[in-house]
Amino acid sequence: KSASYNVTSVSDASAGITVITIATDFSSANWCCQATCESTSDTMTVTNLKFVRVGLADQAAGSVSIEVHDATAITAVLEDPTSWYACGYGDQ
Repeated sequence: KSASYNVTSVSDASAGITVITIATDFSSANWCCQATCESTSDTMTVTNLKFVRVGLADQAAGSVSIEVHDATAITAVLEDPTSWYACGYGDQ
């Protein structure tokens, strides 16, 4: 399930946060990161609904931090998904 085209490493920063380090950097931090995840359950409850985002100011030319939160109304808890999926578009 995993492929690492132009990725040097993927590290687990903490629950729900992963950092992807890119082998050949983009020309700047202004590249498009698209990320999604595989849920941990098929049951449609607020804790099983997940959304993915790039961390605030956590995208650079050679790395990006992505986060997965559940849909709990007040806390939006950070949670590790079953699988992460990410790709980047831009010039190098």
